Amino acid sequence: MVRVPGYSVAACGVCFFLAPDRCRRPFYRLANERDRQHKDAIERLTMEMVSHTLDSTRHSIDAAEVAVIDFARRAGLTRDASARIGLAVREIFTNAVAHGNRYSVSRKVLLEVRCAASQMTIVVSDEGNGFDPDRVPDPLSPEGLWRPSGRGLLLARKLVDELHIQPADRGGTRITLVKYLRSSAMEHSNVA
Repeated sequence: MVRVPGYSVAACGVCFFLAPDRCRRPFYRLANERDRQHKDAIERLTMEMVSHTLDSTRHSIDAAEVAVIDFARRAGLTRDASARIGLAVREIFTNAVAHGNRYSVSRKVLLEVRCAASQMTIVVSDEGNGFDPDRVPDPLSPEGLWRPSGRGLLLARKLVDELHIQPADRGGTRITLVKYLRSSAMEHSNVA
């Protein structure tokens, strides 16, 4: 089998030399059709935005994760990529509820999810006292390895393409997660 540049399927050596648009093999047409449908789905979602204001409860953590996974799937991300984004949001949202708002019923957590043609952006804002990210203990240090918690930010950073921490507009913390849609599509096409 030979990998054909620009196509997400493998082809036999004979088809490799044919012009892809003139190839009569059905899997080329299917691959091109799937790519076109993916592009159309991305364009439909261009600049779609969902915003939720959630309570500082454990139930809200689950709801935020499910909402983001559903949005990512509709944006055309693979199941694995969607699950990774969901886990990153779960970690950040848990921090917002537990450490930022300290499970206070009077404080809310804002979840915003936006999708553009090239990236998906998730913003989690709490109403807590804020924190200095430089003062967060290193979970990979010798003493950090023995702690039962404290790995949420590290894990979230590894699961998305960008993570930004800023003070929120009304106090608290605003964390922005960015996942490039192109890199997720490449993950999908590189899977054998």
